[in-house]
Amino acid sequence: MRSILNERGTALTYVLMISVVLMILTPTIIYMTSTDAFRNKTDSNSLIATNLAVSGMESLLGYLASYVSGDKEDFLENYPGMDILSYSLPEGTPVTYSMSLEDVPGGEPGDVAVVMTATIGTGSMERSEQVVYTLETDSAAPSDDEDDSSDLSGRYHVPVDHDTIYYYSESMNKDVVADEQQKDNLSNAVESIMNEFVSEADEIASAHSCTSSECRFYNVQNPGDFANVENYILGSGQDPVVVEINGMNIGTSEINWGTPEKPVIVIVNGSVNFNTVTEWNVYGDIIFKNTFSVSGNGTKLNVYAAADGSYGNIIAKDSVNTNQHVTIDAEHLFYIEGNATFTNTYVFSEYFVVKNKLTTNNGGDTIITTDMDMIFGEVLLGDSSSPHELKLNAIGGDILTKGNFHMNHKTNVSAGGLIVVGGNFSNDGQGSTMYSGGGTTSIVIEGETFEPVEEDEVQTPVDWNPVRIK
Repeated sequence: MRSILNERGTALTYVLMISVVLMILTPTIIYMTSTDAFRNKTDSNSLIATNLAVSGMESLLGYLASYVSGDKEDFLENYPGMDILSYSLPEGTPVTYSMSLEDVPGGEPGDVAVVMTATIGTGSMERSEQVVYTLETDSAAPSDDEDDSSDLSGRYHVPVDHDTIYYYSESMNKDVVADEQQKDNLSNAVESIMNEFVSEADEIASAHSCTSSECRFYNVQNPGDFANVENYILGSGQDPVVVEINGMNIGTSEINWGTPEKPVIVIVNGSVNFNTVTEWNVYGDIIFKNTFSVSGNGTKLNVYAAADGSYGNIIAKDSVNTNQHVTIDAEHLFYIEGNATFTNTYVFSEYFVVKNKLTTNNGGDTIITTDMDMIFGEVLLGDSSSPHELKLNAIGGDILTKGNFHMNHKTNVSAGGLIVVGGNFSNDGQGSTMYSGGGTTSIVIEGETFEPVEEDEVQTPVDWNPVRIK
């Protein structure tokens, strides 16, 4: 009995000791836990504020790039985001966004400061980020002899702040200015313009071919294979050089084919797989005969024009699928015959055409920027659960869709020309912005009287000389 009592007494002693330790440590543990939670929340608020401030300024710079004519200061002041907005994140965290114009102390006449401020949270968890740029509103447009210009023959000037979406729809979910037009007329008009690019793409894809065994390469996948292609291009006397490749597994970090003086036409018949981060630079054209897929994180595909301005095209005769921070840049035309499915993808080109359907998925930012027109068969943008950024920015031209155009995610859609949808138009993306005007259009809308572009007139970018000072 004494042994049992001793064991009970010992156990009680242990319990008391543990209780004392817990009484000492519990406040510390609670403090450390709450401190970590506080730090995580404030860090999250800081990151959100920074991203919002930076992306807000990037949206403004994209808008400024669409300017063609008129008073530059008025154009700047009419930016739709020049406002103070308040809303809440899904978990209830308050957000305040503001963009305003201020004078530049000691600046030149016409200088103006754009102040973008984002504030997230309340009380001790409130965090703010401010981005400030200076702009020149009285700088002259570049001279007409600059090379960075687009042919505007057969196009029409669209006034600044036109801000009208032409579409056919039985219902409209969000507050977007719209004029209903007859569905078939819009769809047929877009199809007619698209067919011009289809013909151009077919002509590019069939213009050149490999005529000997020396220009055909199979299973190009290791550094030696890529070096063989490069050496053939450098040693060839063709103009342009033509290479035909049946299958590529890209596992090298950088590929450079062709030069401005010696362009190359790359015809890819088989599949293309990117197994590592790659930068593939081509002066000339690339024609993909089959599905083209890229999932290399950070991969870049750059296709440049030759010294005389010819070439600079990517022609995909099937579908294109991208994922994990991919950048595709075509100096002239990026044409996709099938579907385009983009995740975390950046596209830059003069013209971008998807004959079938463009779909953007959640999982990263997707930003498509063209100097002139974007043309689609159908568009489905984003996932409502995704926090990422979606942008379609046709700086000087149109955004045209033959069929349905659906935004399921907050999206910035801007066109220097017109935004036209031949099918059903719906906008479920809360906070989406759409604006048009300041550039030119290639489509004729019944009832509109736009001034035609004069013969030999070209569109050149106007330099706002943006400088970040904070």
